[in-house]
Amino acid sequence: MGLSALFHFLLLSSLVFPAAPAISPQLLGAISFQPAGFLSLYRYMSDSTEKYGLLISSPETSVGPSGATTSTSRVAVVTDIGSKLNNLAGVTPDIVNTDVIWPNVVSKVPDEVLGGADQYIVIPNGFVDPDRRSGALVMQPLKGGDASVITPTTSEWFYNKVQWVDMNKDGTLDALTCRARRSQSSGLQSGINDPYGQYMPAYYNPPQQYGSPQQFGYLGQNGPVGQYDPSGQYNDPSGQYNDPSGQSGMPPPSDPLGVLGPYPPPNMYAPSQQISLDSVSRFGTFEGELVWYSNPQDHSLDSLWAENFVNPGPDVFFTHTKFDVGGSEKEVIITAEYFRSQFRVFWTESPNQDWSNPSLVRSRDIDRAVGTPALPGLPFGVEVHDVNKDGKDDIVLSLNDPANGGIYVYEVPDDFRTGTFTRHVIANGFSEIKALHTAGSPALFAFLPSQDSSQKPSIVVAGGDSCDLTILEPVNPTDPRDWTYWKKEILQTALSSVEGVQVADVDGDGRYEIFATAYEFGAVYVWTV
Repeated sequence: MGLSALFHFLLLSSLVFPAAPAISPQLLGAISFQPAGFLSLYRYMSDSTEKYGLLISSPETSVGPSGATTSTSRVAVVTDIGSKLNNLAGVTPDIVNTDVIWPNVVSKVPDEVLGGADQYIVIPNGFVDPDRRSGALVMQPLKGGDASVITPTTSEWFYNKVQWVDMNKDGTLDALTCRARRSQSSGLQSGINDPYGQYMPAYYNPPQQYGSPQQFGYLGQNGPVGQYDPSGQYNDPSGQYNDPSGQSGMPPPSDPLGVLGPYPPPNMYAPSQQISLDSVSRFGTFEGELVWYSNPQDHSLDSLWAENFVNPGPDVFFTHTKFDVGGSEKEVIITAEYFRSQFRVFWTESPNQDWSNPSLVRSRDIDRAVGTPALPGLPFGVEVHDVNKDGKDDIVLSLNDPANGGIYVYEVPDDFRTGTFTRHVIANGFSEIKALHTAGSPALFAFLPSQDSSQKPSIVVAGGDSCDLTILEPVNPTDPRDWTYWKKEILQTALSSVEGVQVADVDGDGRYEIFATAYEFGAVYVWTV
């Protein structure tokens, strides 16, 4: 082959076959913190220098010999994390709170919220099962000390995230959040023989999770409990789980110490009973609400903040932002409604965008296919970012599913109230591999900017119960019309769920750091890119 022909061949190959992934993260080490849940990075100034702090939530409970549940949760901070990258194994996070039950996404409270010299973090807490349901929003001094609860704790609501927004346009930032609780309606869960409401139905789906032999766990009233399937007979695509021999009541040999607690009695799941995912999520029937709490004019933490209802339905994660409509900015709240499998955008018709009047709040579905066989999964993480670098906002959504979770991007139309949100599949095929927690995959994600600011960012995905961390790198970083991505796994724990992920240049060297948690391993891994 002549030089001219070779040149043309190489040129054609470069056009037809895109280059391989360029991102090669370097693992710097890990911070030990047991267990490691969600993460949050925050910026602050010290000696006229910008620095980063790392917040770690450690949600955990323990079950004693009597069956009583005790919270062993913690919230910790690592200040000036950028100066500690060379000795991560030597980092000991400072514990700032041990009182909350099941802390979720902890975040720094903007200084202007309280207007004082002390810095605070907000701890949304609580979880789905009975011993951890009574959550709240807790304001905690960052340097430690007594915390203040600003929401009621008596209605079994639990909270996952807070965003600070001036909701009533009085000049102060208020606490915007979603909350969820088990449905207050009485009666049996749909399709399940469970008179005490303690067994969570869809943990018996999908069928491919039932191996031979295999221990299968889910959460009940008395803490973790296990399901044993020695013959694989629960591998039942129709959703009918028959137990003629009563062997579901047998303790699994893989639990010789009995640490997983009681097991379902024989024949709990009777012949011909089906689990309906149309009316229940994988965790049972839940209700949610989009609410906000008014920041008092004196910013007092001595009493509960006034509660303001926006709309029923939103339950776990959300994001507040502004969309351009005809040259004017319109406030929106985008909700990933996990327990309802609904994906919506809310806005208010108030002239000054005051959210105080619920009758002026409007909403619409972004994608009706979410949660259907065409687009399986439960909405989880949601963020707004210009993903394809066309100068316009996009919505990024993680759909959490046992077998085929994914990351999806929606282009925002010129008028979000009436236009069509164009969906793009960035990556799918995320599947849980754990037998104990089965909470699906993927979980949350973060954006990894390109070193060239004109190019598209990558997306770093915490797999949740796929137990991995994945980088989605654009194949054509300069083409806004190309939605193909490389999928590169940089961590696979096999046994430890990966829930939290954050990205920032924390040491100011021009390279970004990736932080990710491994819950059961009790580790916060750190890479530089």
